[in-house]
Amino acid sequence: MDELGEKSQGDLAKGIPEVLCWLNDGIYLRGRSFIWWFDRSARTVRSVINYAELEARNISIRSDGKKIVYNSADEIWTADLDGGNRRQETRDRNRDFNPRWIRREGEWRVIYSSNRLGQLDLWELSPGSGNPTQLINRGSDEVRIEDCAPDGSMIICRVIRNEANLWTLDPQRMKSDSPLTTSVLSDFAPTIALGSSLVAFQRLKTQLIQGSGLVDTEIYLAEIDALRLRNLRQVVELGSAPLLSPDGRWLAYLLHRKNHGNLELRLKDLQTSQEKLVSESIRMTEVSDVPRDWGPKSAAWSADSSALFYSEMHNEDRMTLKKLPVNAGLASADALIAVIGDPGDQIRDPTPSSDGSSIAYCIMKTAVPPTWEIHTLQSAHTHERPLFSDPDSFRLYCLGWYGQRILALRKYRPNRRGDSSARVEILAIDPDRTITSIGAQDRAYAQTALLDRANGVIYLTVVENEIPNIKAFHIASRTSAMVTENQREDTYLTGLQTCAAGRLFYSQHKYMSDIYRMSFERK
Repeated sequence: MDELGEKSQGDLAKGIPEVLCWLNDGIYLRGRSFIWWFDRSARTVRSVINYAELEARNISIRSDGKKIVYNSADEIWTADLDGGNRRQETRDRNRDFNPRWIRREGEWRVIYSSNRLGQLDLWELSPGSGNPTQLINRGSDEVRIEDCAPDGSMIICRVIRNEANLWTLDPQRMKSDSPLTTSVLSDFAPTIALGSSLVAFQRLKTQLIQGSGLVDTEIYLAEIDALRLRNLRQVVELGSAPLLSPDGRWLAYLLHRKNHGNLELRLKDLQTSQEKLVSESIRMTEVSDVPRDWGPKSAAWSADSSALFYSEMHNEDRMTLKKLPVNAGLASADALIAVIGDPGDQIRDPTPSSDGSSIAYCIMKTAVPPTWEIHTLQSAHTHERPLFSDPDSFRLYCLGWYGQRILALRKYRPNRRGDSSARVEILAIDPDRTITSIGAQDRAYAQTALLDRANGVIYLTVVENEIPNIKAFHIASRTSAMVTENQREDTYLTGLQTCAAGRLFYSQHKYMSDIYRMSFERK
């Protein structure tokens, strides 16, 4: 009999249930909202708990079937198997997550990941004690729990090391120069002001506030002097995804607030240090931890640095495309360009033309399956049918204008679990909606693609023989060639940017991951 009644009916039918654990003569399954118990002897299924109502994630069931532990809103909770007798075990502003039961010194304890000392380490607590203690400290390495033995005698954990620094190269020489930064903290996501000598980038903070290496960063600014950076200084204490205006006067960036799905878009005048909150409703863009990079862009500068274009969430889950003129007083009001009519549709990759007369962008239509479209607007509120509509790709990336054409990447579905590389196709879209395929590449990281209009080149990171490198695709000749000579499988090249002199800047990201086993003495 279903003890939770009609509320659980159909839960298992909404998707393939996930095996949570196998205990005694049964299996615990996780549906869309409920935990289920499958009795192998009786061949029956019954719902155990509505975990969605508890906002429970990363649930671990104790081997005696009496207790569960889970995280909710970055805190650790324990409860009876049916959800009763809930108790909050941690109360702090840290990121506490992925708890598991272990058996140590004759009692059940909880082990979990936490960033309470800055880096993600393993902590443990005795339920009800309110006194967690650190179990493992690997310095700058992150430690994440992967799985545990049902009887609590053993856990499997992953130790992750992330290192990143900025590098530069001359694509004509096909040889990397010395690194621009050598900080022990990760430096990534560079942005270049093409009309000046400025570069800005993210640097990982020593204390993780949000618990993520992509958003727990400060923003640094420096002048490019030959093959060195000089006058390096912090300009934003907490921010990510920096975007310099072409003249180097303005810095747009994103600020993530803990426990909020959206981000703030902020604008800073680098001459006066004045700041302006542009929007509190920037949708969290797709991001990539490996390689560490931001995916689809939510903002872009006009070529003359007079305006910032951006997409934000509007009322009723609708997205808008806006233009913010900038001036020395940061007092300008934004101007609405377009409202997307269907709730749930998303605008990505806004890209203004070089003369500022038009803007191109992607729309993801949230149909089933989703459909990707590329649109252009030549004036505010001018609605046109899409230049290109594609229901077959995994997603589209709008690279921008090249002459009168718009160049885009069509990404196909990745064929490797946990690997964001995939086959991509380079498309040229004419004003009359003629679509021409001008090239393709297997195992490319589409989110790294960069259009260098001045030199007629598309750069992107690709994987060949399991080694990531940067490849240059020459648009006119439709030929391609590697421009880096990386030899390491664990090194990724991301954040591609070019400066006015034609040099290529990027972040060299080393990602090392090892699996460890930890056993506990049972008394």
